[in-house]
Amino acid sequence: MPSFSTSPHLLLLQLFLLLFSEANTPINQQHTQVLICASKVTFAFANKSLALSSACVKRAIRESALVRKKARDTFVTIHVSKEVSNN
Repeated sequence: MPSFSTSPHLLLLQLFLLLFSEANTPINQQHTQVLICASKVTFAFANKSLALSSACVKRAIRESALVRKKARDTFVTIHVSKEVSNN
């Protein structure tokens, strides 16, 4: 029996290759149920990955906006203090 990858999104492909490696292998109800189960697992993994990626992107956008605001505030503070010291 082949070893399965630890990556869930490859599970469906590996099961397909395992079940239908011979050209004359008939598709029965058990094969269909296994493929449906693997498809559900793959779908759930993809949705979870998408949600995590989306959350990471949103956090990065908020952090970059905060850094831009701090940089702008610092620039204004330095600019104002130079004007005060020149006068």
